[in-house]
Amino acid sequence: MWGQDSNLTLADKVRVIHLRLEGESYSDVLTSYQISSHTFHRAVTDIQKQSYTSLYRILSRDVVQQVKSAVRDEQQCAELFNMGRDYLKEQLEALQNGDECKLPSGATLHKDNAFHLIDIVLHQIKGFAEADRGGKIKLIRDELIGYRGGAKEYFKDKKLGSLLNYGPFRKPNSPTAALELWDEYQSGPDNPSIFDLEQDIHIRFWDIKEMGMWTADNAYKAINYALHQIDGFAEADRKGKVELIDDHVVNYPRGTRHFFAFHDLDGMLKQAPLRRKNPVAAMEFWDAKYSKDNETLSLFSKTELPCLIIKGGAQRQYLKVQYAA
Repeated sequence: MWGQDSNLTLADKVRVIHLRLEGESYSDVLTSYQISSHTFHRAVTDIQKQSYTSLYRILSRDVVQQVKSAVRDEQQCAELFNMGRDYLKEQLEALQNGDECKLPSGATLHKDNAFHLIDIVLHQIKGFAEADRGGKIKLIRDELIGYRGGAKEYFKDKKLGSLLNYGPFRKPNSPTAALELWDEYQSGPDNPSIFDLEQDIHIRFWDIKEMGMWTADNAYKAINYALHQIDGFAEADRKGKVELIDDHVVNYPRGTRHFFAFHDLDGMLKQAPLRRKNPVAAMEFWDAKYSKDNETLSLFSKTELPCLIIKGGAQRQYLKVQYAA
């Protein structure tokens, strides 16, 4: 045993990393040699800075080359910090109880760690472990998305704020990206993604409000989703789609804007890269991509009636349907 957490020699640091590469678990390395996650993390960063020559003087060439190769490779280096569920559960609970002040050093580097930490927090929700897919979605909606202050605050209160900021997600500080990673691990052929909009029960990606979420691609997906919630829209031909839009969008109670608001897309109208920040521009935007992707005539084309038309001036536009020339 090393005995002193802060007094590892250069050779000790190489040996500790080599033990991980040889298959000893992260927690066993820390426990067996009485070092903390901080010391292990520092050992890795120190060895990254050392030259081969300095290390060859104290250890065999094969060990040094194996260790140096690992710490210089991003994927192999991250694997050194794959901590295991049991260790992470113990550390997170200690952090939540106030016995620790932060997550283990390096916990944010590996995707497995991120999955386990999120999964542990979700399983702290009463009934989550026993719930089926639909039940889990309801609990995520109620307890996480519906949390006071929002999903981001939920993760912070569960002591995963640093994971949200620095974790291996597609986007930093994003509860949606964190849930996507968790979902990637737990979904499969017999357990569809919780974000699968084709399933009867699902979570819409815009249910969690975030800055910068309304890219052109996301805006199209959301508008397309809203329109396909109209009974018969998917199967309808061009004429049928125009008529359904007339009935359910153009003549929606209190106006077209409220159709989008009903689907929680009022924020999309303000933030998406539309020609104008209004429902007419949103429908034009959707129609342009939909007709191109499906190689169909635009619903705004007057070459075939009925069609959608834009009425009003620059300051106030609204949709109508033209049925006859």
